Formats: sequence, C-alpha cells, structure tokens
Amino acid sequence: MTLAAESTIVSWRNSIVLVFGFSGFALASWLSRVPSARDGLNATILQMGVLALGISAGSIGGFYVASRVAPRFEPQRVIVIALCGSTVGLVVAGLGASTFGSYPLTFAGLLLLGLSNGTCNVTMNLEGSGIERALGKPLMPWFHAAFSIGAAVGAGAGALAAGLGMPVALHLGAAAVVMVVVGVTATLRRWPAVGSEPAVSVSAEPSEEPLPPVTRRRSAWFERRTLLIGIVVLGMSFANGAANDWAALATADSRGASDGVAALTIDVFTLAVVAARLSGVSVLARFGRVRTVQGSAFVAVVGMLLFIFGGSVATGFIGAALWGLGVALAFPIGMSAAGDDHRFAASRIAVVAAIGYAGSLVGPPLIGFVAGGAGLLYALLIPLALIVVAGIAAPVLRRPAR
Repeated sequence: MTLAAESTIVSWRNSIVLVFGFSGFALASWLSRVPSARDGLNATILQMGVLALGISAGSIGGFYVASRVAPRFEPQRVIVIALCGSTVGLVVAGLGASTFGSYPLTFAGLLLLGLSNGTCNVTMNLEGSGIERALGKPLMPWFHAAFSIGAAVGAGAGALAAGLGMPVALHLGAAAVVMVVVGVTATLRRWPAVGSEPAVSVSAEPSEEPLPPVTRRRSAWFERRTLLIGIVVLGMSFANGAANDWAALATADSRGASDGVAALTIDVFTLAVVAARLSGVSVLARFGRVRTVQGSAFVAVVGMLLFIFGGSVATGFIGAALWGLGVALAFPIGMSAAGDDHRFAASRIAVVAAIGYAGSLVGPPLIGFVAGGAGLLYALLIPLALIVVAGIAAPVLRRPAR
C-alpha cells in the first residue's frame, strides 16, 4: 500500500469514527430530554412508550432501507443523507415536544430520527468492516467506543440544557446544527471503495472454509452463519439493554441505596463499556474473535452473578463494572464477522444489527414483566443465560478463508 493510499484510508477511518460518534450523540440528545418532552406534551407513560416505539420502528425500517440502498449507491452519500435526516428528525421532534406541544409531530420527528439513524447504523458498520479489510486491523471496537462516547456527550449536553431550563426545541436545534457543521462536513472527503482487500489478516484465529463463489442467494435471514452471529449479538445486546434500564433500579430497591448512589451504577457500567471498547482492538489482535467473546462472556457472567447475589452496594458496583466489560465487544465483533464477505456485507450486517437491536429493545420490557412475579434481581438471570448461549455460539465468529 502506498503512502498516499494509506493516508486516504486513514482519513476515511477518521470520518467513520465521527459518524459513529454523532450517531450516538443524536439518539442521546433526544433521550436526555425525554422528561422535559413528557412535560411539554403532558403525555402519559403509555404515550411516551409509543414515542419510544416510533424510534424503534423507524430504526428497523432503516436497517431494511440500508440493506437495499448501501449496495447500490455510494455509501458516503447514504451516510450524509442519513445524518441530515437525523438532524431534521431532532428538530421536528423538538418543535413538536416544546414549541407546538404536538404529539403527532413529535412522533413523526422520532420516526424520522429512527429511520435515519438505523440507515446510518448499518452503513457505517459496513464502512467500518471495509476499513478493517483495507488496513488489516480489527478496528470495530474503536468505532463502537466512539458511538458510546458520542452518546455520553449527547446525554451530558442534554443534562446541562435541562438544568439550565433550555427549551427542548432550542437544545435539539443546537444539537442538529453541531451535527451538520461537524458531522456532515467530516463525511464530505472522498472515500475509497469498501471492497479493498487487507494487507494482513484482521483475525488471530484460524479461518474456516473458503468464501463460496457468487451465486444467486437466499435472503441473509436464511443463512445459518448470519443467524448464529445474530444470536451472539442478541445475547450481549439483551444484557446491555437490561443494565441500562434496570441496574440502577435494582440497586435502589434491592440494596437500599439512595437514588443518587443507584444512578452511579449506570455510570460504572457505561465507563466499563467504553474502556473495554477502547482496549478491544489490542485484545482482538492478540486473542482473536472467538476467544475474546468467550472470555467476555465469562467476565459478564461473573459480573452479573456478583450483581444479582452480592449483598452490598460496593459488590453491585464491582458486578456492574464486570458486566459492562463483558458485554461491550460482542456487538462490534459481530458487525465485523457479518461483513467478512464484502460482496454480501450490507444485507448480513442489516440482519445482525436488527437481531441485536431487537434484543436491546425487547429485553428490558420482558425483564420488567418477569420481575413482577419473580423479583427484579432474579429476572436478570434471563440475560445471564443468554450470555452463556452467546459464549457457546462464539466459534461462528471465525473469519472465513479467502
């Protein structure tokens, strides 16, 4: 690879890092203002749940759209349009929630936000997979760390805006301007084609069978390897969503902690996720996908056992940290594995992403339903069991030989 070519790919990589960051920033900007939006709309819990469903439905639609348009159109253009769609969705949702007090307008904005973010999600993971092949390095954990950092920045800015009494429309409008000025501008540089071949292997473990020749294929939803990768991602995403939605409440109710102390559980968990993803490239380079996910599953199981059965707040914090470290890497590794064959990467990444996000969206309500009879801590045994399944299925993540 020439110096000029490598410089172009590095610029491509840096642009995708920003895209991941702004994808997380956009979602967190809205989520951080949900209480203020509820007050502005005078909405019930059920109505707010329907708004959340709007984002989820839009995201699933975005996965489908991306699987269709990404192979046919320039991915850079798809990402630019998706980022612009996210900014419009934020502005519309903000205007609906605070300026006009319109529930339908807010729902329409969130539907557009979900659709755009889902489209961006698949396409940016497709590009991340291409960058891994081009540079020969397992970089996906860094990209997903950027998503988590962007979400943290968005949530922090939202908390500050809420504390200052800033209207939701003004805050989300400012967030949209930042996304356009910084995020969209960063994607205007010329990117190379996704299908670049690697100089070295991006995996430390031996490969499986060679890639098959291109033939007329069934949908990726019927591919055994793709679905098994989805199962790995599903288990870890389910556990991730369970922590975000229930860990703080479990700490408050089961350990007798104050609301402020209980909220720190989420901070501990999130910081552990970011730390694991930032160090994940080195871990993957040394141990490969399979052993990394198997080790991560073990760490997550130990952490959840400490969280569920530990008797003190301190033990719960230790458990939450190990829980976060354990579930952090499976999603980015799953995206890499789904994109191994660049010829069919778009449809496979869309399927794995849909399965993974289904776990994070469906899991928390299911835990809440079970907790009504068995108790919240014991309900967390469900994601723990799915983590075990993910660890057992991890060998499917091996990179096929070329």
